[in-house]
Amino acid sequence: MGDQYAPIFEAAGREWNVDPRLLRAVMMRESAGDPNAVSPKGATGLMQIMPNTGADLGVTDPRDPAQSIFGGAKYLSAQLDQFKNPALAVAA
Repeated sequence: MGDQYAPIFEAAGREWNVDPRLLRAVMMRESAGDPNAVSPKGATGLMQIMPNTGADLGVTDPRDPAQSIFGGAKYLSAQLDQFKNPALAVAA
């Protein structure tokens, strides 16, 4: 699942220096590939972005797969820079 998003994962990974496989794994864990997923806490879209975080990332429509993946990549990139460890970055 999520193969239709492969070009977006590749582009977002290149732009934000995040392994596209890690982005795909986060998506699968967060939303199982459902762009309309909404968590009980209000996180939305493929990458399950919270509204305030999405606004900070420039995501105006978290249900849009490209916006969600690029926003998730931008966020994960910042976490990787901060924590220097993929497991800690994903947990953050």
